[in-house]
Amino acid sequence: MSPFNDYSTIMSGKQVDWSRFAYTQYVTNTEYLCNSVMLFETLHRLGSKADRLLMYPFNYSTADDDNSTESRLLRLARDKFGAKLKPIKIQRREVKDSNKWAHDENSDMGRELYQASGFQSNKIRSDPKP
Repeated sequence: MSPFNDYSTIMSGKQVDWSRFAYTQYVTNTEYLCNSVMLFETLHRLGSKADRLLMYPFNYSTADDDNSTESRLLRLARDKFGAKLKPIKIQRREVKDSNKWAHDENSDMGRELYQASGFQSNKIRSDPKP
């Protein structure tokens, strides 16, 4: 089957195993969390069938009695937009070139975190190919 036919099948919604797909957001601060919740709202509004996974700093709370911005946004993502939440420890490393975005080691662990969250990670590739 040609790539065009695969794309057409996906776009038509026919014969798609949606359990193979997920939108994954990696949050390191409140601003990224807010952006991720806005993305999940859009996916929800548009009826996306793919799962949603939100990885966030482990020190953020999801407790109902916590009214911090982070806690309210996490509960909104989980309860209204169907995101699965995965607390993580943010590990940073020093970047000598101030013009480069600071890469942290957790971004390399997406497959492991995806698997730990209960998704079918055997279908996930870290190097998507056309």
